[in-house]
Amino acid sequence: YASRAHAREAEGALQGAARWQPSDAASEEKLRSLLRRPEPAGLTLPAAESLSRELERLGWVREAAALSEEPKPRLDALKEATSRADLLGLSHLPAAASLERRAAAASKWCGRANNALRRRSYLNQLQALSAEGAALGVATEQLEEIDERVASAARWSERARAALASGGSASVEEAVALATEAAALDVTVAEEGKVKELVQSHELWAKRATGAFVKRGCGASLLEALTHRGEPLETTAESEDGGGEQSGTTACCFCTGNDAATTSKFMIGCDA
Repeated sequence: YASRAHAREAEGALQGAARWQPSDAASEEKLRSLLRRPEPAGLTLPAAESLSRELERLGWVREAAALSEEPKPRLDALKEATSRADLLGLSHLPAAASLERRAAAASKWCGRANNALRRRSYLNQLQALSAEGAALGVATEQLEEIDERVASAARWSERARAALASGGSASVEEAVALATEAAALDVTVAEEGKVKELVQSHELWAKRATGAFVKRGCGASLLEALTHRGEPLETTAESEDGGGEQSGTTACCFCTGNDAATTSKFMIGCDA
């Protein structure tokens, strides 16, 4: 008799409606009490399974409410909650529909973000994507990576603008370092082209200056020629008979070439 009464009580705790509603469900405490009683041995298996399922549904409602209150739930958590809602027959609930909409919007944005991350995108495009992703209120790996790229590019852009604002007086090392860092950013920044032009102008100037101050075949560098101010310069060259290297002192640092045809050429600053 006790088992039959227990079975009737358990059946009474279950909803008969086709569409389950949390407001019509028994409390979690009552459902757990029914499952803990000694009489469950007399319960038919379907009733026990239904009680457990009822508990799972109530647990999902509680977890979904907590997930909805999070300022930035993770996308994988939204997808898992949506999948569980389908398994538990709760897709008709407003909370399940809301989570599904957020997960679908975030997934669609992630598809666009992945396309942008696969190629070298412009900084303003990534900034726009970042703003859209942040507005969704969902945490994703793609948003974290985009924000990291945007932050790195913004820091580089600030340094590049400072170097360019100096009227081209940035050092060669600084300009080359900026160009090298820009290539590793995976982001196209507006100042990148101007930095490349600055590097090219430095290289062109160095080539022209070397041609003016250092003769072809000279063993001295442009820096050595300029820092010696035309004073005699020790240099090493291969001997004409192939017997190895030989050293000597030139008349001035601008005449260290080994080819007679080039050493006779007039050089800027040459007064020898």
